[in-house]
Amino acid sequence: MISLILLLVLAWGFYIGYRRGLLLQVYYLISAMASAFVAGQFYKGLGEQFHLLLPYANPQEGQGTFFFP
Repeated sequence: MISLILLLVLAWGFYIGYRRGLLLQVYYLISAMASAFVAGQFYKGLGEQFHLLLPYANPQEGQGTFFFP
């Protein structure tokens, strides 16, 4: 069953690639790779900035709220 689902997803990807054309598909691939590279380069700096804006809660023992482990 999983093989059938994987084959359908693969066929769907081929169909989308055929409709878009080779150049546009290569453009999308390079764009996705570039965005992953940029995210990998800047995640630490942005994470520190977001930490200042969105601090997380510190659970204390005996506190009335629920925290999941």
